[in-house]
Amino acid sequence: MSRLHLVLTLMLAACGPSVGAWTKTSASDEQQSRDILECETAARETVARDQAIRQDELAARQPDMIGGGTPVGGVEFSRDLRRYDEQNRRRHLIGECMTGRGYRLESQPTATSP
Repeated sequence: MSRLHLVLTLMLAACGPSVGAWTKTSASDEQQSRDILECETAARETVARDQAIRQDELAARQPDMIGGGTPVGGVEFSRDLRRYDEQNRRRHLIGECMTGRGYRLESQPTATSP
């Protein structure tokens, strides 16, 4: 693993998901569970569709890539960055969906060491 790959991987890991819970005073626990599941499913389907489109675009461009098509930083780094982007996209889509249904993301305190 190159030094650049290691540094960038550690930077990406530090940008983990925010800690919080979706709340809506008028929603029952059952309704909230359904809404979260529906939003997660819709986000997963959208990201999967986007992945398929990206794969098609990459396959069409493959012969035109210089140097055999090796991405800057290497194949592993490119894969890790793509996964990170997909996770962020999924979280963003879930957030839009839940906000559209009237929920708010409430921050929850994280544990701190003494």
